[in-house]
Amino acid sequence: MFARAMELYGDDDSQRELGRVSRMLRVQYRMHKLIADWASQALYGGALQTATNVQSRTLAQLTGCLDEEEDCFGAASNAALLLIDTTGCNMHESVNAAGSRFNEGEAQIVRQHVQTLLDMGVRQEQIAIISPYNGQVELLRSALLPDAPHLEIRSVDGFQGGEREAVVLSLVRSSARGGVDGIGFLGDNRRLNVAVTRAKRHCCVVCDSGTVSKSPFIRGLVDWIEEHGETRAALEF
Repeated sequence: MFARAMELYGDDDSQRELGRVSRMLRVQYRMHKLIADWASQALYGGALQTATNVQSRTLAQLTGCLDEEEDCFGAASNAALLLIDTTGCNMHESVNAAGSRFNEGEAQIVRQHVQTLLDMGVRQEQIAIISPYNGQVELLRSALLPDAPHLEIRSVDGFQGGEREAVVLSLVRSSARGGVDGIGFLGDNRRLNVAVTRAKRHCCVVCDSGTVSKSPFIRGLVDWIEEHGETRAALEF
């Protein structure tokens, strides 16, 4: 949203003379600083700042959640950014009858991580599961909603404007040929930005980094999480 406004209206004197909106929102009040800083560097030239009162918000601070000393699930469950990497795990994508992609291996990883969040005290209605592909959304709904009907499971486009304390993002694409088959509309930078920045305290990205990093933008996200967040191999789950 911020980047689109800047494209349309700019931030210079000529645009102000036209009477248009000319200033992007420079302070955000939604998400942990590490999540916002990735978006700021990736899309907004470092201009997006984080309000002091949300900079260090974590899941452990939520009412009813285990605090950090009681948490037996490790640093990953309370991290602002978590990458679960399926590279080398043979969790390859498939295509359903409607032509939409899905990934059963990623769906199992998502299910296990969501259960960890629930076990540490995060409520169902505080969790969103997002995927760029309708086929994966359908698979995740069938796998999770019977036992956890209050989870929010939507496509990236379907969740625009929403937010949750924890977001689990399944990117789906995983080819036996690595990234050489392309990644289709997953390479839409703004779509990925929307998905990641729906999270207030915790964003978990489940992906095959070897495939999705064909996109330099996604490669930047993977590198950011590896440097500033927590990383786990899917085989650990």
